[in-house]
Amino acid sequence: MIDGGRFDWPEDKYDDFKTFKERKGKLAYLDKVWREIHINIGTCQAPFHSYLTLIGLDTLALRMERHLSIQRPVGRVLGATPKVKW
Repeated sequence: MIDGGRFDWPEDKYDDFKTFKERKGKLAYLDKVWREIHINIGTCQAPFHSYLTLIGLDTLALRMERHLSIQRPVGRVLGATPKVKW
């Protein structure tokens, strides 16, 4: 979606835009779309992206095991280093 922010959104016609105009000014329309449509309804993936998500879920357990096997030694070294506070 593209919005140049040039439309005035007069309050006598679009009274529901008042809060969006106060919050985001010229980006009121995008804010309204984001808050009322995208968050409430959501978007749907394209079929190819759904396929890639499923492939990623198939290998997630293996990838997480490998991430953790690398992370544990690094965490031990950083935990023993006095210059690292957190």
